[in-house]
Amino acid sequence: MVANNSNDRTQFHLLDGEMAELSLLVPTWQAEALEQAAQAEGITVAQYLRRILNKNLAQLSLSQPGYYYG
Repeated sequence: MVANNSNDRTQFHLLDGEMAELSLLVPTWQAEALEQAAQAEGITVAQYLRRILNKNLAQLSLSQPGYYYG
């Protein structure tokens, strides 16, 4: 996703009706920390990030019922 100006709306690369691809820019140290945290849990970075997002969204009551929080 590249914003051409401040009026551009956020857009996601939709993979299908259930999934969207997000680009995430983080400093190298954060990317490395994410990888280490995910490995410690025995999961991928993507799975780890989904877990973090779901836990935070659940606190806001924005998550979908029945979604796997693993």
